[in-house]
Amino acid sequence: MKCAMISSNLLARAGIPNRVVDAKLGVRAVVAGDETLVLGGACAEIATGPRLAALVRPGHEKEALALARLEKDEPTAPLSVHTSIGHPGAVVDVLRAIEPHVPASWTDDWRLSLQLDGASAVRAACDLLLRQCDRFAPVAVGMESYHGPPSSSVGGVGVLDRALKPPQLSYPIPSPFRRRAGEADGDFNARVFDEFRQFCKASSPQVVVFEPQWGSSLAAMPWPVELLRACVAEARESGAKVLCDEVMCGMARHGLGRLFLSDAWRLDPDAISLGKALGAGVNPIAGVLVRHSDAPPLEIHTYAGASERALMAAAATLDALGDDAPLAAAARRAGDWLAAAMEELQAASRGRLLCHGLGLMRGAIFAHRDAAQRARFGDVFRANCERRAVLPYHVPVGGFMITPPYDVDLGTLEEGLRRIGQALDDTYATVRWDDAGLAT
Repeated sequence: MKCAMISSNLLARAGIPNRVVDAKLGVRAVVAGDETLVLGGACAEIATGPRLAALVRPGHEKEALALARLEKDEPTAPLSVHTSIGHPGAVVDVLRAIEPHVPASWTDDWRLSLQLDGASAVRAACDLLLRQCDRFAPVAVGMESYHGPPSSSVGGVGVLDRALKPPQLSYPIPSPFRRRAGEADGDFNARVFDEFRQFCKASSPQVVVFEPQWGSSLAAMPWPVELLRACVAEARESGAKVLCDEVMCGMARHGLGRLFLSDAWRLDPDAISLGKALGAGVNPIAGVLVRHSDAPPLEIHTYAGASERALMAAAATLDALGDDAPLAAAARRAGDWLAAAMEELQAASRGRLLCHGLGLMRGAIFAHRDAAQRARFGDVFRANCERRAVLPYHVPVGGFMITPPYDVDLGTLEEGLRRIGQALDDTYATVRWDDAGLAT
């Protein structure tokens, strides 16, 4: 109790809410002493219980063996290796495990750069692609998108942008808040494509970053696939390299049968970033695959990709997500159920909620065009979720995401969606909107 009190006091003095997670199994968690259903998690977790244990056990067992030998003052396999010395043996396992997931069109001409987190993976991908260009130009990112901490990552806004960010441009995206009243899907997509084509002609970007399925910036909304294919082709026609950022939407979470969504949709990019779940949601490791690179076959930076335990977890995770693997199949089944449940939430909202997503990465945006109204609605909804003991992934755009582990118990997931529905009903009852301001 004394330690808990000290911890709480330190958090309070720092102005940080006490949200210490005391225990967790699947989507059931004890947060700051209270039980809650955690349906978010930002796509980091792919497995729970014994399945998660199987992914991380080999690395922990090797670490335990190393500790036992160290205590006897005996030589042992290193737990981490600085790049000035060499690399851990598990690097070979990661290369073997990721090879079946590399897009077939890349043949054998690809490189893997290991990083610590998704943001550094995206930035490394941009750098590796710019090395292939004959001139330097700003990186192009989608309007309102961000790819990591806003102060230093590609996309986003922050007070240190000019000092820390690479030069960047913003291209038009098919956000529902850019759709004109009464504009049909085909007309809207055609207008966005024309705007993107004009952007490429005017700006001549050297690297264009696409999120096949947006994360926090648009609450799991996927691109219309034919529009995305057209924009990728246009970017390449203009001379740009294409990066697909799949830090959130990759790792087979989309349920379409391949590790990467860009591969399932046959986008054929020049680079793909991956992260979050690569280390089974436990170990800090991320990476970027690059085609036609003059970089070494494997890049490891300082301690990124140097942890034996993280590498072993990554190899086990990649092996567990083969097209026919049980964990990937579980994600597809749960994703089908979640799709139907989200449709029910949208129907019950009477136009106040825009639901979308793929597989086990689903989301909803409050449909008002006014960002301040969406934020107000989101604040009330967040409080109602806390009262109902359910925690989706609340996102800044004004909405939420549902991103459970792949082996989530469907009965528990159903209970969580029921609580979210109740929190939404509570919010609809207290926050009034002018229906004329709703996006479609």
